[in-house]
Amino acid sequence: GKVTVHGEGGNDALTVNDSASAAAHTYTVSASVIVRDKGVPVPAIGYDGVETLNVTGGAGNDAFTDVHASATAVINLNGGGGINTLSVNADGHYVSQPAGTIRVSGRQPINYVNFGAPVVTNFSATLPSATATAVPLRFASFDDIASAKSLAADGMPAVVTNSVSAGQI
Repeated sequence: GKVTVHGEGGNDALTVNDSASAAAHTYTVSASVIVRDKGVPVPAIGYDGVETLNVTGGAGNDAFTDVHASATAVINLNGGGGINTLSVNADGHYVSQPAGTIRVSGRQPINYVNFGAPVVTNFSATLPSATATAVPLRFASFDDIASAKSLAADGMPAVVTNSVSAGQI
C-alpha cells in the first residue's frame, strides 16, 4: 500500500532519492503523492505538511510526467543521468519559466536540473497582474499553440512565432 509522510511545524523536507537505479523510470508528482512506474513494484509515497519535496531520478532516461505544483511545498526535481523529460500540468493557472524553475501562479515553484526543455500543459495565458511579464513557454500540442496565437491576436501579451520548432513560442 501507499506510505504517507506527515510533516509537522517547522521546515520539513521529504527526499526521494532514486539515484542508485540504472533503469529508466516514470515518475508522477502531484501536490500530495509521488508515484514511480505507476506504483509497481514500489508503492506510492503520499505527503502532507512538508515545505520542501526533493525527487532525484536515476541513471536511466527518466520521464517526470504530469507534475503538479504544490500550494505549500517547493518541489525540487533532479532528473539524474540519462536523457530525461519533464512535463508539468499547470492546472489552468498562469505559468512563467525563468531558467531552471517553473512558476505556476498561486503555487510554490518547481525547480529542476538535468532535464531537456520542460513541457507545460493545461495553462492559462492570462497574466495574473498588469505588472507581470510574459516569458517563453513550451507547449505539448499544436492546439495549445493555436490558443496562444488567438490570445496574442486579441491583445494578450504573448510572443508567438510562425516558425515553431518543438512547440516553443
